[in-house]
Amino acid sequence: MGSTLYPKKSVISLLFVLSFCHPIDAISTFELNYDGGIGSNLLTGGSKGTITDKLGRHLATMIGSDVFLSWKKINSKSVPMRENFAQMSPTCRFKSHFGQYGKSIICDFEVVNVFMAMELSLALYPKSDQDGKVAAKVNILLTDVDDQAQPVLIDVVSNINQLFHIVRAPWTTPVWDIQPRPSLLLNQEPSDMLRYQNFNDPATMESILLSNTKMAEKECLSKHKNMEIWRYYEYGTAEPITALFLDNTLRYTTKFSGKAHAEAFIHPAMISVEEPEDDSSENLVDIAIFSEAPLALVKEVLKYKVVDTVYLYNVDSEQLDLMIQAFPDLNDCSHYGDRPVKCMDSVDIETDLENSDADYDLIFIDATPDAEDQAEFLSQNEMEAFAELIWSNNDGVVVMNIGMTPDGDLDLMNNDIGEDARLKFLRMAPKEYKDGGLSFDEIHVYDEVRFQPYHTSFPYLYHSLSLL
Repeated sequence: MGSTLYPKKSVISLLFVLSFCHPIDAISTFELNYDGGIGSNLLTGGSKGTITDKLGRHLATMIGSDVFLSWKKINSKSVPMRENFAQMSPTCRFKSHFGQYGKSIICDFEVVNVFMAMELSLALYPKSDQDGKVAAKVNILLTDVDDQAQPVLIDVVSNINQLFHIVRAPWTTPVWDIQPRPSLLLNQEPSDMLRYQNFNDPATMESILLSNTKMAEKECLSKHKNMEIWRYYEYGTAEPITALFLDNTLRYTTKFSGKAHAEAFIHPAMISVEEPEDDSSENLVDIAIFSEAPLALVKEVLKYKVVDTVYLYNVDSEQLDLMIQAFPDLNDCSHYGDRPVKCMDSVDIETDLENSDADYDLIFIDATPDAEDQAEFLSQNEMEAFAELIWSNNDGVVVMNIGMTPDGDLDLMNNDIGEDARLKFLRMAPKEYKDGGLSFDEIHVYDEVRFQPYHTSFPYLYHSLSLL
């Protein structure tokens, strides 16, 4: 069954009419390709049963219903249910195969309303005459006027697994990918669509998971606001990988690179702080971490006896609970001597930076990878607010995560906004405050390029040379 790249003429005609009622730049088209198997209990006659057109129509209709209901839930649209379900009347046909393989059945249909257009095709075919195993191929092309086609298709994958009675076995474990397709209404070339969706950025969820057919058993474990936690297998490995994405960008993974990234972020600054001769409070340091995904950073910081308390900013408590559930090792400080068993018991969560009267010795800023947000983080007003938190001390350090090396992301993504912000920031930081700078005494930039696709460029800003 070949993949369909563009909507059929009837769909295209309707979408051109819709373009006068909806913002053109919000329309998106995505395609799901799913290859797996179905459980033998779905076949007439059990494991030795046969494929029937009744089964094909039933499965195709159920999948189409799931797509429509998921689309309706995500978009909160009020559309007639009966009118749309009436269009889900699959046309099925049998197809012969060479050799000893039996006939396959292919069922397809399309659904169109004033907000979306869907084309669905299902193929069922026997893998051999001897064992009765049946393979399934699903292709869904979804166009949505509110740019929600991709999350709808992600939501549908788990429903297909349940419908097919998937069990973990070599012949039933599904392989799937979700790819963007250029919208005819936007007059986009395929390469433009890829850049728009950031599929060329190796740190995005699309590149790592959604469009990657080399990952098996991809499953979204939890989702809250801008956070998604996924579990998957790399082919040839027995242990699953769990990955955290914020704003569609990788922020932590249980692969080695996750721990290494946190180490590169934290340790170069922490080793500049002298270990205390005793445990008196005046010899200890307070640390602020600005991050939406702080667990790995907190665990690395708490390795140092010189640390008194860690203060967290920009943290959503519900997201933090989900992270702890998904990555319990990051909250385990049982081997850290005098530390609490749970790392987060050493942490104070602050919500209001402006009203904070704390003075911090080290500040770690895990900036969002979004170029415009990053430019805001690096602006003079924002950096002055951070700098004031350490200027009251005789010395202090600010560490930031501000992307990859220029050759690592700018040539690839043409990220002019992020590059301009970084250059302005690096020029501004060492200048005297009266000259429009931030009065930092010294700047060092550490780049751990081996841990890409993480953003691995870390500037270290020292307020006092006594720390060097």
